[in-house]
Amino acid sequence: MLMDFESYIKQIIYSCPYNITFSGNKCGFLNRWLVTGKDAQSHGDKSLEPYIGTDATILYNAQHTELAQEELESNWRYYCCTKLDDDTQIEYCRNNPEQMFSKDRDAYIYCLCCIYCEDEQDYLFFVDPQIPIRIWINGLLVFAVTSGYMINKYTFAIRLSKGINSILVEKEMLKLFRGFSPYTSRFHMEFVPIRVIVESDIRQFYDRNQFKILEKEYKIIPDRAFFDGREDISITVVPRYITDIKPERITVSIFDASLRKIIDTEGYTFRRLLLKPDGEIRGTLLIEVKSHTGSKKAGAYVFKGDFSQHLKQLGMIAEKRKDYHSSIFNFIKRASEIPDANLFFFRNTLELMTEHIYESVLKQLFAVEGAVIYCDENCCEKTILSISEKRALVFKDSETDDKFTAYLLHLPRDYSLNKRYALTVYFIYGTGYSTYPYAMDFIERQLFDGTIVLTICGRGGMNRDYINEGDILTIIKGIVEKYNIDRDRIFCIGGCTGTLRAIGMGIRMPGLFAGIMGVEGTARLDIRKPELEYLKNLDNLRILQLNNIEDAIFNTARVLDTLNRFRHNKSWNFSGFSHIQFDTMLSSSKLIKILLGIKRERYPKEIFFITDEPIYNKSYWIRLDYIESLEDKARIEATISGAKLICISCSNVKSLTLLLAREEMGLEDSINISINGYSCNVYLGEYSESSITLRSGGISIENRSLTRDSFAKEYDCFQINERLLGIKRVYGSRCTVIKPCSQERKSLSRRMFLLLKDPMREKVRNYKYGVLTEDELRHDKLEDTSLVYIIAPDTVGGNVGTTGKEIREELLKGSGVSMSGGCMEYRGKKYCGDYFALIRSDSPFNGERSVLLAICSTGEAMTQMAGLLSSFDYSPVFYNDAIVYSSTGYEYFR
Repeated sequence: MLMDFESYIKQIIYSCPYNITFSGNKCGFLNRWLVTGKDAQSHGDKSLEPYIGTDATILYNAQHTELAQEELESNWRYYCCTKLDDDTQIEYCRNNPEQMFSKDRDAYIYCLCCIYCEDEQDYLFFVDPQIPIRIWINGLLVFAVTSGYMINKYTFAIRLSKGINSILVEKEMLKLFRGFSPYTSRFHMEFVPIRVIVESDIRQFYDRNQFKILEKEYKIIPDRAFFDGREDISITVVPRYITDIKPERITVSIFDASLRKIIDTEGYTFRRLLLKPDGEIRGTLLIEVKSHTGSKKAGAYVFKGDFSQHLKQLGMIAEKRKDYHSSIFNFIKRASEIPDANLFFFRNTLELMTEHIYESVLKQLFAVEGAVIYCDENCCEKTILSISEKRALVFKDSETDDKFTAYLLHLPRDYSLNKRYALTVYFIYGTGYSTYPYAMDFIERQLFDGTIVLTICGRGGMNRDYINEGDILTIIKGIVEKYNIDRDRIFCIGGCTGTLRAIGMGIRMPGLFAGIMGVEGTARLDIRKPELEYLKNLDNLRILQLNNIEDAIFNTARVLDTLNRFRHNKSWNFSGFSHIQFDTMLSSSKLIKILLGIKRERYPKEIFFITDEPIYNKSYWIRLDYIESLEDKARIEATISGAKLICISCSNVKSLTLLLAREEMGLEDSINISINGYSCNVYLGEYSESSITLRSGGISIENRSLTRDSFAKEYDCFQINERLLGIKRVYGSRCTVIKPCSQERKSLSRRMFLLLKDPMREKVRNYKYGVLTEDELRHDKLEDTSLVYIIAPDTVGGNVGTTGKEIREELLKGSGVSMSGGCMEYRGKKYCGDYFALIRSDSPFNGERSVLLAICSTGEAMTQMAGLLSSFDYSPVFYNDAIVYSSTGYEYFR
C-alpha cells in the first residue's frame, strides 16, 4: 500500500467526528464504521492494494438530504450495525453496509475504523465473512476471501502498535450476491487481547496447541479452488500470527498425488504469487509453503483441469482394481456430484461452498488419486481410511434416495490397533442445510489422544427427522464395531444447534452417550408447552455446558433453567464475545479431556423413561417392547431396591423387558420384581432377559438366561427399531408415489398426491422420492421401492391400463382392503360416507418394502386428512400401521 494512501487513511480517521475508535483494553466487536463505495472495474493485475482512491471526504448526516445518491456513495458516511438493518435477525456484531448503497451497480464497499492500544499488544481476530472481503490492518493485508475460494470462521493473531491502529475492510457488492439475504451477505469481525485469554477462566478451554497452530502456520489463500487446465495457479500467503509487517521469505512447492514435486520456487508473504505448473498437469495438487528457516509451514489443496471428467476417468481406473473397498469407489462417485465448483451455493440448498468443503473433498481426493493412479495392485484390501493417514471423509449412501450422509473420521495421534478407545461425536452445524462436515484445527492436525473423533452435520431443529437420525446411529454403530470402541465411553460435543441434536438424542436414547458437552445450545422444547418431564430421561447422564451470557441466538436464562433440571450437570459461563467466537475459541482438546474423565453409569439404580415414540424404546437395562396406546405417552420408573427387589411403576405399557447382569448389578439369584403393585419371584442366571407382560389384574414374567456376548449385544443396542416405524416406515427407504392419472388440477386425487409425496416438513435435507403415473406401473419397477398408492373417487375406474388395474387390485388385496360402491371394507368393518384411511402393509413385490394405501372418499374427508398429515413430523399416531377416520372418529391399528 502506497505511503500517500496510508497518510490519507490516517487523516480520515483523525478528522472523523463519529465514534469509530475501539478500545484495545478489552474484547470488542467491530460494528461502527465509515463506509464508502467504488465502482467495480476489471482489475487485471489483481492487486493486493485497495482499489479506492484518496479523493473521498467525510460527509455529515445533515448533508445526506442535499446530495445525489452517487455522490453520497463515493464519499465517507457513518454506518453502525444495529437491529434497524434490513434483516431483523442481524445482530449488532454482524455488519451489512450494503443497505446504504444502490443495488443496481457492481461496487466495492470499504469500511474503516480503528483500535487504540495503550501499549504494543497481541490480539486474536475472529472473522466470519459470507462473501469475498479483504482486510488491511495498518496498511498490511492480513486476510482475503476470493470469489473462487470462500473462507468462513477464520482466526488469526496480530501484534498491534501503541496508539491508533487502522482497520480497512473491502467488501464486494456484485450482481452475483444480489439475491443473498442480508443475513447471508453480512460480515463479522471481533478482537480479543491475548492476555485476556491467558489471564481469565477462558484459558481452561483455550489450550496452548491452538496458539501453536497460529504461531507455526501460514494461511494459503488461492484465488480459486478449481483452476482450469490452461490457468496458472495464483495464491497469497499470510502468517496466521503476524508480529512483523515485513514480508517473510518463503519456499513454495507444489506436489501431484504421486508426491512428485512439480514446482519449487521462492517468494514472500503478503504478496500475490503466480505459479505455473506444466500445461499437461491435471488433477489434485498439494501446495506447501515453508518459511526460510523452516519454523512455519502451511498446506492447501487445489484442483487443476476438468473436475467432472477427471473424476470419471479416475472411477474407470478404480473399477479395474480388485484391491479396493467400496468406500473408495463411493468417494469418487460422491465427489463427482459437486454440482458446480464455481457456485457459492449448492443448487436447491442454502449450503455455501466454502473452504471446509474444498479442503475436505480435495484433501481426500489427493489421497484417492495417489492410491488409484500411482500405487501398484496388491492382495491387501485398501479402504478410504487406510489410504488417508488417520483422517478420512466418508460418504454413507442414503437408504431413501441417491443422496448421502458425509462424515469425517479422525484417529488420535496415539492410535494403535491394540488399544481400546473412546468415541467422541461432534455435531457441528451452521445455517441452512449442511452436507459436508468440518473439523476444528486441532482435530485436523491430530492434536488429541485417547479417542476416535467422528464429525458429522447434526441439525438440531425439533429433532424430528427420524431418517437422518437413523443414518447417524448406523454410522456410530459401524465405527463402534470396527474400532472396538469402549461402549461405556461414547461422548458427544454439540455446537450451536448441534447441542439441540445431542441432547435430543440423549433424551430419546438414554445410555447411548456417557456424557454430552454443549457449546451454546440447549434442549429443544416447545416454548408454549415445554414438556420438561422428558428431561428426566437424562437423569443418569453427565451434561456439561459452555454458555455465552450475551449470546445472540440462545437466551442464557432459558439455557441455565433447562440445565438445572438435569440431575448431573455443570456449566461454565462466559461473556464479552459473540456466538461465532465462542464456537471457534472454546472448541479445543481440553473439552475432550474433560469428557474422557467420565464413564457411563452402566447399571443405574434408578431409571426414569418417558416416550411416545416406540422406535426409541430402551433406557439402560429396561426395554419398552409395546406401548399400549400411541395417543399417549408411555412412562416407566424403575428402582433397584436392594439385592432382592426391583420396583417398577409404569403407565401405558403393555410389555417390557429387563436386561439384568446379576453380579454387576448387585442382585441375588432369586429376586422379586414388583410392577404396579403386582409381584413375581424370578430366578436369575448370570445374565438374564426377563420379558414382562402386563395384564388386567396381574403380570406374567418369562425369564431366560443369556450368554455374556448375547447379553452385551442386547444391552448395548441403540439402533432405531424399524419394525415399529409403522406408516413412517414407508418414507424411511426408497419410496415411489403413484401420481393419479386425473388431469384436473384441483381434483381430489391430485391434491392428495401433493400432500403425500413429501409429508415431512422439518428435515435435514429434501428427501427425493420417485414418482410414477398409474399407466406407467410395471412389476419390475416396483421391486426395490416402497409405494404410496392413492385411491379417491376420481381414480376408481379411471383411464388406467390393464397392468395398472391388476397392480391396484394386488395392492388392495395385500393390504386387506376391498372397495365397492364408494365404500371400503377393512378388518371386518365397512366404512361409507366421509372417510379416509392410511394403511401400511408389506409390499407384495418385496417383503422388505412397504405399501401405503391412501384412501379418501370425499373432499370433506380429505380436509380432515390434510389436517392429520400436517402433524406427520411430530404426531406419534403415524407409528401405527393403519389410521382410519370415519363418522365415528379415528381408529388405529398396529
